[in-house]
Amino acid sequence: MSASRPKAHRRRAQTWAFTLAFIGLLVGNSYFAWMAAESARDNAAVGEDPDYALAWGIAVGGAVAIVGLLVILVLTLRHQKRLAAANQALAETETRGRGLQEVTGRLARALDSDEVVTALRDVLPVAVGGEAAAVAVVDDEGRLGLLRPDAEPEPFAPPADGVIARVLADGEPAWLQSPLGWRGDGAADRLADGAWAMAVLPLVAENVRGLLAVSYGRVHTFVDEEREVLETVSVLATQAFARGRRYDAEHRASVAFQQTALPTELPEVDVRSIAAR
Repeated sequence: MSASRPKAHRRRAQTWAFTLAFIGLLVGNSYFAWMAAESARDNAAVGEDPDYALAWGIAVGGAVAIVGLLVILVLTLRHQKRLAAANQALAETETRGRGLQEVTGRLARALDSDEVVTALRDVLPVAVGGEAAAVAVVDDEGRLGLLRPDAEPEPFAPPADGVIARVLADGEPAWLQSPLGWRGDGAADRLADGAWAMAVLPLVAENVRGLLAVSYGRVHTFVDEEREVLETVSVLATQAFARGRRYDAEHRASVAFQQTALPTELPEVDVRSIAAR
């Protein structure tokens, strides 16, 4: 940011310099043409034929110079706009690159399902330029459960002819550029949560079946590079979920074993007080 500010100040200074030069040339050319015309009138007043050639020469030459300077000014402004757009695109690319690195790193380090959900919800939208991300898994009854860290899933049933059911059945992503892509699908409305565009990607592994939805605040066209990035993240998320589900199952089994192995009550001993932790 500190390096871009001097460049912006320099571009504004150049624009002001061109503008002042243009105004100065316009005023100067008008003044000299007026002086030449006045001189021609003075000569006519003393009986000589008025000669407007000098005035016309100044006017035409100045007009050509003004047009040339105006062309340079317009080209400079266009170049500055293109340069600013390129710098903004580069900054967005760097931000998304760092975000993707953070997402992949957190998915690789995630131990349980809550950490996977947190990584996807908190970091993924920034990395891909989205507004929000939602994760839902299918339970034993075939309903979707919207996952939130440290909260119970909220089950809901997608309509059989909707886009969500199609993604679950086919295992292919859905690239929905506007709400028209999921009109009438209440499950998609729930995942979108008021968004105007959404990418729905399947999460299918040996012990998990669900969806990853990335929503956008405006109508959005998914380019090939963006689709590849989202599909790669969905594969990494599926692997992280499978690993997290195994960890959750092992943790529940170990806790159950520990509770079973512990005595239900402590023995009573005379003149002693026994406590356990």
